[in-house]
Order: sequence, then C-alpha cells, then structure tokens
Amino acid sequence: MIVDEYGTALQEKYYEIDSTLQLSCIVRNVVMSSSVVYWSHGDQILNYDTTRGGVSVKTELMEDGANSTLFIAKINKSDSGNYTCSINSSHEYNIMVHILNAEEVESLPTEQGWLAELRHIVSLIHLNSYGSRKNRENGFILYVRIITSLIDEME
Repeated sequence: MIVDEYGTALQEKYYEIDSTLQLSCIVRNVVMSSSVVYWSHGDQILNYDTTRGGVSVKTELMEDGANSTLFIAKINKSDSGNYTCSINSSHEYNIMVHILNAEEVESLPTEQGWLAELRHIVSLIHLNSYGSRKNRENGFILYVRIITSLIDEME
C-alpha cells in the first residue's frame, strides 16, 4: 500500500507547488525476488532518473517485504499524475497525485482536530499489525497515550 508521511493509506494526495512530494510504499507478506522497489510516474521509472534532479528513493528491505519512500523536491504541475510503486507485475500500488498552487490548496476542505488524529491512529494500527510483537506492544502504548490525550482535550 502507499502511505503518506504520517502513515495514512492513500489513493489520492494533494501537494502545493514547490513543496517536496513524499510517498512511502509498504510491501508485506512477499519474498523479495530483487532488492528493488520501482517507483514510476506514468510510464517513466523514477528510481534512476537523473534528468529532472531532486528525485530520490530510499528502500529498506525486511524479512517479509520492504518499505520504500519516494522524495521529489521542488514539485510543479508537471509532477501531477499517477504514481506507482511495484516489485513485480502482481504487486503494484497506485496513487493519484495533484500538484496545486497556493490558492487551490487553501480552498481544499480539511479535517479538524480529533477526527484527523483518529484517522491517523487507525492507519498506524493497521501498519503495526505487520510488525514484530515488540513493535506492536510499543505501538499499542503510543495509541493509548494519544487517545487518552484526545479524550482529555474533548472534556
């Protein structure tokens, strides 16, 4: 699955012009046949793109899959479109990215306070369900602390 910088599973993401695009791909329950997670924009593979500049890919291999993050600096309207991360044709994940100017970004609706936090927590719980027992225990403690603080804020 493709997630944003907060771990929220995504199918679509909005960025402002001149910001840095950051997308992470989480591949689990797969034996990696190679050490590469490919990122593409449309038909163009980005892993080895030296013409645009500002593109980097960081991949961490794990026993049961990989975590890979795509960074693109100083994005512009031409960076809008479909992005894919894949390890092979049967394991691909897609996201539609929209690059907007400042006025367009300001007009987007936003989630407020506890609802946004709750969505973030649900995404973290889902992501941690793939980790080791110790990571799941640490994650659970973090979730309890976050939920407790949100309840305190609501009172």
